[in-house]
Amino acid sequence: MKKIDLLLTCTLVLLCLFGQGANPNKDKDNFGDKKTTFLFRFGTNFARIHDPEFSKTDLDEYEHYPLKPGVMTGIGVNFAFNKYVSLQPELLFVQKGDKFTKKQRDGGDKASYKETVTNNYLELPILVNGGYSNSKFEAFGSFGPSIGFWMSSMEKEVAKLNGERDVNKEKIDLRKKEGDYYTENRIDVGINMGVGAGYKLNNGMVIGMELRGNIGLTGLERRTKDAH
Repeated sequence: MKKIDLLLTCTLVLLCLFGQGANPNKDKDNFGDKKTTFLFRFGTNFARIHDPEFSKTDLDEYEHYPLKPGVMTGIGVNFAFNKYVSLQPELLFVQKGDKFTKKQRDGGDKASYKETVTNNYLELPILVNGGYSNSKFEAFGSFGPSIGFWMSSMEKEVAKLNGERDVNKEKIDLRKKEGDYYTENRIDVGINMGVGAGYKLNNGMVIGMELRGNIGLTGLERRTKDAH
C-alpha cells in the first residue's frame, strides 16, 4: 500500500497574542499565558511516498530517491488550558509527493532525468501542545492527529542530454473512472509530532521556529466497488 510515510517540516511561526484574555503584563513567565492566540505559519517540508514493492536496493549507482521538497502554510488558533498545556487546531495548505533522479555519463554524452510528483493537500491538524517559557523565550512540543483532503496533483519530468532540456508537465486526474479496480484515496490521516522555540517581541507577539514530523496512516489508493 503506497502512503506518505515521512513528512518533515520546518516552519516559521508567528503568534499574535491579541486574542481573548490577552494581557501582555500578566504571567509573562508561563507558556500558554494567554487564553486564546492566533498564529500564522509558513515553511518548507520534505516528503517521501512509501511503496512496499520498491526497495532502495533496486536503484543502481546513477539513480537516487531523495526527499521531495514542498510548501506548508496556513493559520491556527491556540486555546490554553493552563500554564503548560494547550489545544491547537490548524488549517494548512501542504505539498507532499515523490522525487526520482538519474544522472549518467556515457563517453562524451551527459544525460540526466528527474521526475517529481507534487500532491496538494488541505489539512487539519489538531494538536496538544506542552511547554514552558520565561519573559523572553519559550519552548514547546506538540502531538496529535491530522486529516487532509487531496485536492490536486501534478507530475513533472525533466530530461537533459548534452545541455538540451525537455520538460513535460501533466496534471493527474484524481477522479474515479469507470472500470477502475483502484482509485486515489483522497482522504489522508496522519500523526504529527513536533518541537519548537519562540522569542517574545515587545509588541505582544511571538516569532518562532518549529520542526514537525508527520507519519501517514492511510494509503494513497483504495479498492473500488468495480474490483472483484
